[in-house]
Amino acid sequence: MWSVVSGQCPCCHCVHVGQYVEFIAALLSICCMTLLGFADDVLDLKWRYKLLWPTIASLPLLMVYRVSFDLTTIIVPAPLRFMLGYSLDIGIAIASLSVKYV
Repeated sequence: MWSVVSGQCPCCHCVHVGQYVEFIAALLSICCMTLLGFADDVLDLKWRYKLLWPTIASLPLLMVYRVSFDLTTIIVPAPLRFMLGYSLDIGIAIASLSVKYV
């Protein structure tokens, strides 16, 4: 039963819907990477597919971070900092893909 005064469910096992979305996006990314590992073992994939697939697999998490936290800044690895700087905001690249619900 929902408590009108506190705005929370009295049982302690309730989870906010946003947490379910984050959980499902994380599971989708993990499953995509597991599929990549399996496909690489079975089909002996070329390196270009091994570079492309993790990028695609990270999109669900990136979309959830964009919609939930409005945060898509990544820290650049040390060997590439002289070219790209310390951090890189990749939210501009996915701004057209994300939809914010009010």
